[in-house]
Amino acid sequence: MTNFGKGRRKGNNWLRPLVYTPSFMDLEKYLPKPNERDLSAFTWKTPKPSMPSEYKSKFDAQYSDRKSTNSNSSISTCTSSATSSDQTAISVNVTNKQRTKSFSHGKALNGWSRESTGRRPPKRRHHSTVTPGFQEEVITKRVKRCSTSQVTCNNTARSLRFQQFEVEPPVFTLETLTQEIQEECLKCVQTVETLEKKLKLKSFLERTLSPFFPGCSLHLCGSSSNGFGGNTSDADFCLILKHLQQSNNRREALPILGKIQRVLSNDPKNTFLSRCTVIPAGVPILKFKDMISGCECDININNIVGLRNTHLLRAYCGVDYRVQPLVMLVKRWAKTHDINDASLGTLSSYALALMVIHYLQGVCKPAVVPVLQRQYPALFRYTSDFSSLLTQNPCKHMVCNKSENRQSIGELFIGFFKYYAMEFSWSTDYISIAMGAAYPRDSEWKRKLIFVEEPFDGNNVAKAVCSVENFENIKMKFRLAWQTLNLSPSLESIKVT
Repeated sequence: MTNFGKGRRKGNNWLRPLVYTPSFMDLEKYLPKPNERDLSAFTWKTPKPSMPSEYKSKFDAQYSDRKSTNSNSSISTCTSSATSSDQTAISVNVTNKQRTKSFSHGKALNGWSRESTGRRPPKRRHHSTVTPGFQEEVITKRVKRCSTSQVTCNNTARSLRFQQFEVEPPVFTLETLTQEIQEECLKCVQTVETLEKKLKLKSFLERTLSPFFPGCSLHLCGSSSNGFGGNTSDADFCLILKHLQQSNNRREALPILGKIQRVLSNDPKNTFLSRCTVIPAGVPILKFKDMISGCECDININNIVGLRNTHLLRAYCGVDYRVQPLVMLVKRWAKTHDINDASLGTLSSYALALMVIHYLQGVCKPAVVPVLQRQYPALFRYTSDFSSLLTQNPCKHMVCNKSENRQSIGELFIGFFKYYAMEFSWSTDYISIAMGAAYPRDSEWKRKLIFVEEPFDGNNVAKAVCSVENFENIKMKFRLAWQTLNLSPSLESIKVT
């Protein structure tokens, strides 16, 4: 059987195959010419059988005659081909000039230069002069489309859009915070006119009630007298009746307050007093509003402790100039964040004032204020006569503004929030300004969420905070205020305006 595509063997010699395979035939077409590439490099190419010597000499003679004939014909055509090659070179040069001109126009139009930008230009399509869309026509159209007025307007708009405005950011420091606190304190502190209106109301009420309660005396107490009151603070009055033995007897106080309510409501001269209501709280009060001064008023019966702590806070307010602005701004902050209302289960103004004093006397080193009940026991003794407490100025008998602590009001303000946010143990310790420190609670007070000791009778003035939700909210407000002031020491950052 004949094997096509392969060499046939006859004896020891290999003969050329009868039919070439397609792969070898294709390679013959695509192999390079002998003068460009050496075919001996391709070892896989099938070698042709060698020619006998007697035929080789005859073949070389015929090949040399044919080569000489071809060289003579090429010399005759050399002259004609030179002319055509010159024309081709001229056309190539013209095309290169047009491309260079087109590229230079593009650079002028786009405002590009290699020196200005430092990078290569964008690639552009090149057009020949034969095609309808020649580059010169395109450039002309673009130049006509961008008129001079439009270019001027665009440049003006870009200059306005990217113009830099240098605005100095507000600088908040401890000095600026101190200045803000002092200015805010002057705005909200109780004015002399407001205090005079409250004193006139006190005199009117005392004259009205003395026929019904012989030997009674009415005293203005609370924030209106201790130096920490504002123009919007309530007017707290204490009616002293000598025939009552106990100051906290609710059973005797409630009927007396009901009688005072009827006296003030039925008197035609008291038309400026409105909304007289008895509030049966832990310390019962009669609540009404003065239409002349516009302030809310409270009357309690024989609250001697209230008179004594008013006298004590008045002394703390005057012993150092930094106490009043700190207490005023802490109360303002607490009111802004809705944690300064005992009727809603949060801290009272009295509890906040004691917390500030505790920080100033027991935490700051050296102390800003001393423990007045320990340093001046004769002035603040619990058994002393209370009749002259609110008529005398306790600061006349004390050394004021002699503290070795040189911290500014701003530093103390931030330190107050840091102490109650990070250091004070709300659940296990209680505050005592009578002892000048915070102490662990006894077993009977451990269930209270917040314990701030009253400096005379030892009761908890923060007992209104009985909800865990309110307790956690108060602690969260202190933490948030300290973190905010630590980053931006300003009253605006904690929303006190």
